[in-house]
Amino acid sequence: MNRWMFYIPLAYFFGTRVVTAKARISWCMIYPVPLLLIVFAFGQGFDLEDLVQLILASVCTYTIYELGYIQNDTVTIRSEAQPNLRLGELELEYVSDYWLVMLLVRLMIAGLLLSSLYSAPGFLLYLLSLLILGTVFQIYNRQRGPMNALLHPVLVTARYCGPLMLLLPDLTVFCYGLLVFPVLNGLERAREPRYGLTRLERIWFANSGSGRWGYYLVVLAGWLLLCVTLDLSLLTGLPLFYMFVYRLGSPWILTRLGLGR
Repeated sequence: MNRWMFYIPLAYFFGTRVVTAKARISWCMIYPVPLLLIVFAFGQGFDLEDLVQLILASVCTYTIYELGYIQNDTVTIRSEAQPNLRLGELELEYVSDYWLVMLLVRLMIAGLLLSSLYSAPGFLLYLLSLLILGTVFQIYNRQRGPMNALLHPVLVTARYCGPLMLLLPDLTVFCYGLLVFPVLNGLERAREPRYGLTRLERIWFANSGSGRWGYYLVVLAGWLLLCVTLDLSLLTGLPLFYMFVYRLGSPWILTRLGLGR
């Protein structure tokens, strides 16, 4: 029992869902890397301060974001008739008992991180994204059905675009961030059978296979056309091009690494 006294709280500092090697690689490739590329492309480069603030903001965002999943995995499931258990009995009992402590510790960490970000140009917008995460997750964890298919994209948007708004508080950057990940992720999630939205199964982009690279190819082409039309820098197409290449090549790469598709 002693080792659990230390291991379980430590594990929950780093989240509950990104646990496998494949998931960790994928998370790095679709979250921090694209954010860095977007800041670089739209900011025409970045300095060390931008890099540090983006990293701190990402950590702060996930500190809050994972609170929602911890609550779902340990508290919400107790009221479900057929819960999807992701934790063992010992983990479930321990984390449930210390839920309030973990909540306070994570909020303290978030507060410390925020204190180092207040000078960023989009601090208020970033703070709003954290408030949206905390509020919407409370609703999300109490819903089971099609409504969650609408709430999930809100959570992903706040998680993905919040750090971007901290450094680049611009509507164009926000919309671009939506195109890079939340839109496609929302389509893929909404077509899951549990939501009963069968019409979405006909959308090619939402098939989480070839639809992924197909989506980025189409959006990249549309964005480059927009760049030419509105005299925007073609460099802004770099993050979309990266995501296209990653989605096209990742199944083969992961297979070669023995991690499957």
